[in-house]
Amino acid sequence: MEIRRNNPVEGAYNQEVEQDKSEFYDAVVAEFETEIEKAKNLDQDEFITAARGLLRTIMISLRHKFGTISGQETVYHLLPDPEDPNRENPLIVLGTGHCGYAEMGGCSMCSFGESAKRDVSEQEIDEAFELAKKSNDRYDAPGSQAVFNINAIGSFFGVSELSDERRRYILDKVKGYKQEHQDKNVIFVTESRFEDITEESMAALREKLGENIPIEIGFGVESTNDLAREAIVGKGLDPEWREKMEILKKYKIDCALHMMFGLPFLNEREQVADSVNSVRDCLAMTGDYDRILLMVMNKKPGTLVDAMAKDGKYKLPNVAQAAETVIRLGRQISAKDLKKILVFGLIFPEGAKEAGAEGLKIATPEEQKIMDILLNWRSTPEELISLEAAFSALPADVYDTSLLDRELPAIDEERIKSDMLKQYIKILAEIYCPNEKDPKKAAEIVDGILDLASQMGGSIK
Repeated sequence: MEIRRNNPVEGAYNQEVEQDKSEFYDAVVAEFETEIEKAKNLDQDEFITAARGLLRTIMISLRHKFGTISGQETVYHLLPDPEDPNRENPLIVLGTGHCGYAEMGGCSMCSFGESAKRDVSEQEIDEAFELAKKSNDRYDAPGSQAVFNINAIGSFFGVSELSDERRRYILDKVKGYKQEHQDKNVIFVTESRFEDITEESMAALREKLGENIPIEIGFGVESTNDLAREAIVGKGLDPEWREKMEILKKYKIDCALHMMFGLPFLNEREQVADSVNSVRDCLAMTGDYDRILLMVMNKKPGTLVDAMAKDGKYKLPNVAQAAETVIRLGRQISAKDLKKILVFGLIFPEGAKEAGAEGLKIATPEEQKIMDILLNWRSTPEELISLEAAFSALPADVYDTSLLDRELPAIDEERIKSDMLKQYIKILAEIYCPNEKDPKKAAEIVDGILDLASQMGGSIK
């Protein structure tokens, strides 16, 4: 995996904010008090547009200045099967070079960059496919599954990431495997952005694979709260995403909706509330075989999450919060709907750790017990009982388990808006004014950046 390093010409991101520098940046933010108060009074859509302009500017700057994963190599992993604890399924991430959405800033927790697109070769696909084939061939009982989870860096159906020719080549290989293994349940899995889903592309996908190969496509929704999803994550979710789900249903394509747990700017109680609300909102739209993936936040270099953590303004969620979220959902929904919910992001490959990524920290045996249950989570009522028991056993100095029986708070959007704008301006000052001594001069520099932000879709000016 190739890591792009800092460009010294563009400047360096100040990774260690000393107390005096922190006070300096606070003084820079104070110069924009009028603009912040004015922006807070915008209507919701106008505020989101303004905040997204700032966030896009920050993310593009962080990607350029810190260095991000460029995705030039195809990566192969084995993931636990959500149904069968005795098997693992292959995951292939093709080295397509970049996420097309990252060119516009991308999502605030993602470190995939916007390096040059490359069309993966047939040889690369063949080699990765052979690894997946060998993994699937280990399970040779009649009717056993053969899962081919094949993804681009960003969106499998994105025209800027994977050519039609390579996409057809991949689908032909999946179909060919099915023709050679008629007794197996061959499943094709991938990920996309909703804007890349069209009636024509899904009709062509179903026609290419035929009626006998189940298809599942994963999508990042992250949150159904507009402010959280667009102003904090910067998702750029297709406004017609619900209609796109109807297209999927028409062609008997299952979906896996990804919900991000642990968003910045939300406090610990709001993080639980947001995920519970978002999962329940999406359950109402899902079919019998759709899934909802609760993705636990981790921290990667070159992201908003990482920048805020370095400023002491963000900490990763803990495993007890994730357990509380799952338990609350289990108490509120049917066993049938519980079966749709999976928990991801608890651990990640060593290569990601080597690149500077960090995930959940486990400090006690009681937390490890919860982690073990969630890592082997199959969404059964029996597991829910075990999870509740492990949660109840948490020491008081680790987590206040009585919170489970209290009502969750409404998300305080006014506080979040204020904190968000202040932090975005502070990060811009850290990026572009690391050596400036005069807050007013630094504010002038940031003011010019805000003018540029208006060209990225919005600004508070």
